[in-house]
Amino acid sequence: MRKVIFVVISLAIGVFIGNHLNHFLAIKIKDKKLPQPLKNINETTPRTLKLRMVDMGGVGIVTNPKDWGNSYSHNTRRFENVFLTEEPFVSREAFEKVFVDYCKYIDHTAALGFNAIEIPGFLKLVDFKLLGSGREVYAPDSVYIKRHEVLRHFYRRFFDYAQQKNMQVFLKTDMVALNGALKKYFHKNIGSLDVENKKFWTVYQKGLQELFTHFPQVRGMIIRVGEAGAVYNRPGYDYGSELLVRSITSVQKMLRAFLEVAEQNKRFIMFRTWSVGVGEVGHMHTNPHDYKKVLGELDSENLIISTKLCQGDFWNHLPLNPTLFRGKHKRVVELQARREFEAFNVIPNYLGPLHHTALNSFLQHNENIHGIWLWTQSGGPLRRGPMMTYPFHGLWLWTDANVYSSAMIAQNPHEPVEKWTRSWVAQNFGEDEKVITTMCELLQDSHQITAQGLTIPTFARKYIVGLGLEVPPVIYCYWDIVDSSTSIASHLYFVSRNNIDETISEIFALLHKIKEKRKAFSIIKPKITKGRHWLPAIERSLAYQENLFETLAYHKKFLLKFYQWVDNGGTKDNWRKAIESYHRARKTHYEKYKGNLDFPAYNFTLADFGSHQALKSLWVIWLARILVIAILTILVLYYKGKDFLASTAVIATLLLWLFTSFTAPTFSCINTIAFIIYFVGLKKWIVPRTHFSKTMLPLIIFSMFICVILSLRGPFYFWLNFWTNDSFRLLLCGVSSLCILGHICIVLTNNFHQSCPKLLMVLGVLLVFYGSVFTIGGFENMLACFNDELLAIPGMTSRILGITTHLNIPTVLPYYVLYMGATLCALGIIPCLRKGSIK
Repeated sequence: MRKVIFVVISLAIGVFIGNHLNHFLAIKIKDKKLPQPLKNINETTPRTLKLRMVDMGGVGIVTNPKDWGNSYSHNTRRFENVFLTEEPFVSREAFEKVFVDYCKYIDHTAALGFNAIEIPGFLKLVDFKLLGSGREVYAPDSVYIKRHEVLRHFYRRFFDYAQQKNMQVFLKTDMVALNGALKKYFHKNIGSLDVENKKFWTVYQKGLQELFTHFPQVRGMIIRVGEAGAVYNRPGYDYGSELLVRSITSVQKMLRAFLEVAEQNKRFIMFRTWSVGVGEVGHMHTNPHDYKKVLGELDSENLIISTKLCQGDFWNHLPLNPTLFRGKHKRVVELQARREFEAFNVIPNYLGPLHHTALNSFLQHNENIHGIWLWTQSGGPLRRGPMMTYPFHGLWLWTDANVYSSAMIAQNPHEPVEKWTRSWVAQNFGEDEKVITTMCELLQDSHQITAQGLTIPTFARKYIVGLGLEVPPVIYCYWDIVDSSTSIASHLYFVSRNNIDETISEIFALLHKIKEKRKAFSIIKPKITKGRHWLPAIERSLAYQENLFETLAYHKKFLLKFYQWVDNGGTKDNWRKAIESYHRARKTHYEKYKGNLDFPAYNFTLADFGSHQALKSLWVIWLARILVIAILTILVLYYKGKDFLASTAVIATLLLWLFTSFTAPTFSCINTIAFIIYFVGLKKWIVPRTHFSKTMLPLIIFSMFICVILSLRGPFYFWLNFWTNDSFRLLLCGVSSLCILGHICIVLTNNFHQSCPKLLMVLGVLLVFYGSVFTIGGFENMLACFNDELLAIPGMTSRILGITTHLNIPTVLPYYVLYMGATLCALGIIPCLRKGSIK
């Protein structure tokens, strides 16, 4: 009877865990309301947007070929050769060169009708002299004081020239902005970086007042709280930021403190709602309810809320941002001219129609739309894209089309966008009617072509919730990273599985459109009378687009056909032919563009890793079947023998390597060591030889269960069902719970008073081992390494904010594991020492 009760309880625990896992991983699919061109625009009340702001473009960004193409850092390293870490703190020669570019950029954007510029800076310009005695943060002879005085002098030249050209200046900073001295001050006076403490924000409040006093030219401060940390900080430079403002309370206290200063000085605080799903305020960017919850109580004429135009990041296939259709605050719409998720705009990618639709839609519903903020350069990992800085270096032509049209639309939102498209083409290519018509058609179709080429359209057109969050429509190809993680590939297939052939046909039909555009351009090329210096670059751009999209098309075909086989079985010829075509296309892509800084090759590393694992599926399946036979043989021949424990250990180790297709050496080696620690502990200290068979039986059954799954269609079959099948997850959790708890129960029922402390000690050693591995190797680094080997979750998660931030995992977890392991060891070793039972 007790065995029946134990089985029922174990299964109940498994089902409980399975249900929670199903709730977290449940896939929800629904249609999206994507932006459509407006038919009726109110022309009787045209509204020129008051604020038309740009970023700094390519000003101060060094285009060094030796330093391009290797990093996913989001730090643009603007001014890195101008502002020095040591005295004299500024290279005058470098500054003068940058200042010339700055003046050209101001002249260029002001001529287009922009009237404001965003310049990064805050912490490097203030000394916190209004705080207490004025020496609270920096000593009078501090290197910070000396540096800031020099920097203020040079920044003032930026501000003065912008003011001469009637360009308002907004400074930009991440919060929490920190350096070494400021951290010491907080820990000394507050005890920690407590962002919910009013005293914490008083420090920044004093700094902001000092800034406004120093610089009457500065119109306001832009604040972002949603992204910060190492990926944005400049290595070796004692100024950076930390992602700490995650709660509603901290946001409100921060803004109230800053607004108090802004109101006194008649300046503005521009708060960005960008929050990337992190913390309590993680969805204020796209969710009107959360937006109101966070910002609804704030009411100030000096507050401007800045928000991206779409319901997410600057991805394609997204609805317009619902928070921009309502609200009492002044609103600024963020636009990106150099689209980071669309080949960084090195291919034709015209956003005029989208921006026209978005701005007019918002204006029709929200009278508080105050302006736009156009990013001509900002966004994403700059040096992973083409070596292009607007408007100074590389192929910035396609970006310029977006800059021009956005400027014109902001000043004349009621005018048809076709007017500005035609105007830009005529200015850049001449007045020939055939040239204008062909180039306008190329531009008008370009964004749709680009969006389809870089996504799997049937997936991108749907609103997908999975993995506990909204899945980006561009997740298949994020920046230049072509993904092959089992979680994403399973979702891509799951959404498309009812029309795989139609999806593949649509993917390849796009290549025909691109070829037609190339042919049309070659016909009009001789008739182009202006901007002929652009023609070679345009031809290379169109050729690059065709090659890239063809390579991606073959990879998409392989991915969909392979998962179709994993799901349904049948012939393997379709996906094997597709994988060969993909490998040929990728090889050609690398031969043409690897090392090319103007048209860089995409990163197919993870895609190749996935295809190599797929090719191993066939022999992994047969090895799994052989292992099933081996397990059955061991159960028959050695179940009562002395070699049963060793056999179980060997099977578990083989299964681990087999489950990872022998392609995860770090993950497999670390867990193999853990297995050895556990099985040696069982043999030496806990389980009598006569009980080996009974103790190991649940683990053998669990190994058999996993082997049977692998023997069907390999590890991908396990992962496909894990990510998409509720029933499978319930079964997996039920069997796992039954076998693991059964094993522990059997261990403890053999002389409980002796076995329990020894088991605690062995488990403690295991926890210390894992805690040490993750502490020494670095928690984030080890998670990223494991993920790249296992292809579990998207590779981009470790390349943006990091897996710990995305999944909200405490970074101190390895230390907790170490402490817990040490505690278990102590709890286990003390009774054993008293009894003298450790031998």
